[in-house]
Amino acid sequence: MTTLDATASEALASTIRSLQHELGEDFTSLGEVRVLFEWQRQDYEIILRPYFDETPAPKRATRKDHTSHPMPASRERLPLNLEFDSDQIERMKVGFIPRDMDDRWFIYFDGRSKEFRFHRSWTGFCIFTVKIHRAGEGYRVAEAWVNRDTKQYTQWDTSHDVNVVIWLIEALLLGQEREFPSKLSAY
Repeated sequence: MTTLDATASEALASTIRSLQHELGEDFTSLGEVRVLFEWQRQDYEIILRPYFDETPAPKRATRKDHTSHPMPASRERLPLNLEFDSDQIERMKVGFIPRDMDDRWFIYFDGRSKEFRFHRSWTGFCIFTVKIHRAGEGYRVAEAWVNRDTKQYTQWDTSHDVNVVIWLIEALLLGQEREFPSKLSAY
């Protein structure tokens, strides 16, 4: 095996960039690629193999992953005015599956209704739903609802409910460090 010096390595890198440009895609998706390379009147054949990250993509939560009941007819619309970029939506669509009894929420994205559903993990009751729609380059909340069936959810503070939904999105779906909202916080 021949080791290339820094100048030869840069020439090879330039050849590879040209190859990528010609193919118009990441050529590693094609599998093994043989590159014929000439350097200082000597021919080299280099085999490039794709590198695959060993980290598996996170499993997306689905309705079947945990107990979940539908949102009851007794509900109230929440004034939730949020926008997200495409990367945020993709992270959010992974959802949240409770790992133990301390995880109090189960969250998944229903692709048919374009809706995130937020369930209490112990009971499976649907407490919040947030429907999204495309808006320019990103997404925005089309509508959001809170459960008002007193047998399933006893809170009646709309302001607090808005803050809880925001916390669930930011902390559990987007992984941001956030304090759980106090009852006194306003949206």
